[in-house]
Amino acid sequence: MLLLSLTGLAMSYVFLALALAFKSLWLFMAGRLIGGFFSGSLPVAQASIIDVTEETQRAKYIGYIMFFVSLGYVVGPLIGGYLSDPALVPWFNLQTPFIFVAALSVVNFLILLFLFQDQKADVDSLATMFPNPITNLLDAVKIRDIRTYALLLLLMLMGWNTFFQFIGLYLTVRLGFGQQEVSSFVSWA
Repeated sequence: MLLLSLTGLAMSYVFLALALAFKSLWLFMAGRLIGGFFSGSLPVAQASIIDVTEETQRAKYIGYIMFFVSLGYVVGPLIGGYLSDPALVPWFNLQTPFIFVAALSVVNFLILLFLFQDQKADVDSLATMFPNPITNLLDAVKIRDIRTYALLLLLMLMGWNTFFQFIGLYLTVRLGFGQQEVSSFVSWA
């Protein structure tokens, strides 16, 4: 699943770079759709760490995953701002961060492919590998407390994602921010 996620993310970022190069809304939407479909690798990575580490070390390694995810939220926008700034390097443009992340996904794919030693699943557990997410969601929301928390989480995520989707545009159009200024703001936020 991790290899599949990394392949999909690399494809997504290539589509996004091509969409910007060709000014194609359809390629951009396809890239976002592919990226969203293959973006669920964090729980799989956590489960993989749990499978391959001793019980006494699991919390530490899950902590490492969460630390680097959080670090990515801060450092990622900064790197993207610099990689898209032609004042730093003449051939940097809006496509450069997407190409960089696609290449990084391929490097991660190769590291995972050659260095990760997965635990072999037994045949009986294969039937539970692909549960129906709609059925699971409907079963979960039948419980009142879960329904309340799920609604609150949905509203929080919608607010969070809406803010980060549009703050860059607002800062650019209304306040005249450049790419590095927007990326610095997003990193601070």
